[in-house]
Amino acid sequence: MKEKEKVKAKKLKEKERKLKKKELLLDDRAKPKQPYSAYVHFSVENAKKYPDLSMCEQSKKSGEDWKKLSDDQKKKWDKVIEKDKARFERETKEFNEKGFFTNSAGIKSTFLTRKHHKVLEFEKGTVKPKKTKPSWMIFATE
Repeated sequence: MKEKEKVKAKKLKEKERKLKKKELLLDDRAKPKQPYSAYVHFSVENAKKYPDLSMCEQSKKSGEDWKKLSDDQKKKWDKVIEKDKARFERETKEFNEKGFFTNSAGIKSTFLTRKHHKVLEFEKGTVKPKKTKPSWMIFATE
């Protein structure tokens, strides 16, 4: 009897997990991006020093350069992290209050795609005009 209850409980937990995952996938709102680490900010700046190298080689160089930095030099990047965390907290607070946020470029999140934060031409939910039919389509429907 206990084994059957354990199996039922396990199946129920799995169903709940799948439902939560499905709900997250159906939520198409663009959420604020997480703050980056100090190393990520450093590697973006450091990649500008090596424009002729491939991404893989740039990553290796950034790793080597990061290891060479002293603690005092790394503190510069801690200041950048603090700004990024403040941005994230501000955008998250606005998102939770209003259901959307305005990023640092002044673009509302309703004009951003969920995954890559690319700017859309129309706001989500906008009713767009239908395209005109080509002449052969009009001929075929008559």
